[in-house]
Amino acid sequence: MKITPNKLYSNYLVVYFDVLGWKDLTLNSPLACSFVSNRINGLRYKLKSRSIFSREKVISFFFSDSVILTLELPMDNENNLEKQKIIFYQIAELQSELFENWGVLLRGFITIGECFIDPFEHVCFGPAINKSVLKEKLICFPKIVLDKDHFPDKLMVNNSRQNSVQINRKDSWWNKKAHRGECYEEFKEIQESFFLDYIKVQKNSLDRYVGGFNQVNNFRTSFRSKLNKQITNDVTMQNEKLSLKYIWLTKYYDKCFRKNSFHLDYKNFTKSN
Repeated sequence: MKITPNKLYSNYLVVYFDVLGWKDLTLNSPLACSFVSNRINGLRYKLKSRSIFSREKVISFFFSDSVILTLELPMDNENNLEKQKIIFYQIAELQSELFENWGVLLRGFITIGECFIDPFEHVCFGPAINKSVLKEKLICFPKIVLDKDHFPDKLMVNNSRQNSVQINRKDSWWNKKAHRGECYEEFKEIQESFFLDYIKVQKNSLDRYVGGFNQVNNFRTSFRSKLNKQITNDVTMQNEKLSLKYIWLTKYYDKCFRKNSFHLDYKNFTKSN
């Protein structure tokens, strides 16, 4: 019997991302790999612990250095937008935490569309997954980009100390040297789309607590130290493609903390940028 797509597919939020630096981590620090994979897998359980997700199908697939997180979104459900914002906020916190603690960066794409998901057989496919995988390949920098067809505007979440906090921002500092090959306009469009503002989200999250100023300062120092260590590494600087990622991240850091460049050693590479 032939199964028609509209009977098979359901509407899902699809988050697809690659774990950058995973290969080196598996070779040099298997224990760190275990912590990182547990933290990523734990995201699903963290979401499920919230009442708004108690009856929802939050499903994740982790294979090699790639992760797919899906949430079924019934059409016209009044809580859909709130659920999306919570997921985005949690992923943004995850991004900062992974880099601060293990030097791991994430790069991905988020969309909404039709998919088939079978968590028991570990099967997932559909137009939305195809789109997220293809678009992710166009993203050169360590960020998770939001599909402009579904998330064209600013996204705000409630904060206990501030009325609202923006959880996404546009990239105005991406480097054209990162472009390789054809389809420049498509490449440019995705670089300038909104992405999860993970450094700012973590900063605002820490600022909510008692002693928040000290926690934010510790986070800023720790993140800067990790970034400084990564970008001045000889292996990193000899790899132009990898260097572009860290230079982008440095500029992003500066914008989040409203600081001028903290003079990381770009060596001779920055003379051409």
